[in-house]
Amino acid sequence: MLSEDACGVFFGARVLLGPRAVPSELDERAWRYVDLSDAGEPLRDELRILERVRCAEGTPRELPGGVAPRLYELWETTQRQILDEYAERLDPASASGSTRIPSSQSWAIQLLADEGSAMAEAGLRASTLREAESALSVPRSPLVLRRLSALRRQLRDGDFTPAAAALGVLEVVEAEGLRPVEDSETVRISQLGPDRVRLVCLSGGQRLMRLAPSVIT
Repeated sequence: MLSEDACGVFFGARVLLGPRAVPSELDERAWRYVDLSDAGEPLRDELRILERVRCAEGTPRELPGGVAPRLYELWETTQRQILDEYAERLDPASASGSTRIPSSQSWAIQLLADEGSAMAEAGLRASTLREAESALSVPRSPLVLRRLSALRRQLRDGDFTPAAAALGVLEVVEAEGLRPVEDSETVRISQLGPDRVRLVCLSGGQRLMRLAPSVIT
C-alpha cells in the first residue's frame, strides 16, 4: 500500500519507431515511475505505476515542493535509460538471439508453432502466425507479459485448450498493436536519439498533469 507521503515522478513517454521522427502507428509507449526516496531503478510495470499515480477526484494539479527544480534532470536521466533499452533491442546483435526474451513470450511462440497446422486447417493464414511470432521475438511491455502469463496459466489449469490459448495469443498481439520485427524496428540504431523519446505526460507525487509533447523533449 502506498503511503500518503510517498513522493515520486511518473513519466509517460512515446517512443517514435517509424522511419521518421514523427508520431506513427509503429510507436510504443514507455512508462516510468521514479521514486524520489529510492535510488533504485525506475518502475516500469504499468499496473503498478497506475497504483502510484492514482489520486482522488479534485486533487490539485500541482507539484509537491522540491520536485519542480529536479524535473529536467530526472527526465534527462529517464529518457537516456529508455534510449539505452531500445538501443539494445535495435542492435543487430539482438536479432541473433543475444537478448533473451521473457519466458512467457517464448512459451507463446512455441505454442503458435505447435498449433500452426491445426489453425491453418481452421482457415487461419500462415502469414498471420509468422507475423505474430516475429512480433513476440523481442522483449515486450509488462502488460503484454501479464496477458501472456494469464493465458499460460489458464492452459495449465485446463481452462483453455491449446488451440484456444493460441488464439488468445493472437488476440494479445492484435490488441496491443505488436508488429513484426522487420516492420516495427525500421528505425536504425544510428537514428535513435532524444528526439525519438517524447514526453507526453508526467505527474509528481500523486498529482497528474498532462503536457504537450514539446514541453520537455
